[in-house]
Amino acid sequence: IVTDMQGHDFTGISSAGDALAEHNVKRLVTEVSNDNVASYLDSPNDFCLHWLPHMTSVGYEFEGLLKMLDMEYKGGFVEGYGNEAEASETCQKKLGEDKNDEPKHGLNEFNALWRLKTEKKVPGSNFKDIVEMYHYGTHSSKKPGHEFLKEDYSKCA
Repeated sequence: IVTDMQGHDFTGISSAGDALAEHNVKRLVTEVSNDNVASYLDSPNDFCLHWLPHMTSVGYEFEGLLKMLDMEYKGGFVEGYGNEAEASETCQKKLGEDKNDEPKHGLNEFNALWRLKTEKKVPGSNFKDIVEMYHYGTHSSKKPGHEFLKEDYSKCA
């Protein structure tokens, strides 16, 4: 599942509770804000405040944070957010520094990668292999995309 809900990603995904894990949704890419800067102030969507605590509590492991505008993901994971242990340490430090700050309005969006804890890690776990696992089949050199037939389209009408 890939989300881009205009700041309402956390509200949408968290409303599912444990259902995503129970239905074996193996991977998610969620649009998140970070550093107490939000594109939409009235919507909780901060990685450290909302996402990391929730997703780890419902059976997902954080695998990395990508800059939203780095669409080819050439820059690697955001420093301090390369895996769950690193992100937990970074968030603990940031939350201690910012705990009394009101959210600021701005553009500070990222894509967070989540893997169901029962799903095996990517062998080798290097950046490119991890990111490749999150690409749609139609966007991946290693996975074939679904090809819709006329019969598939006729079922939609």
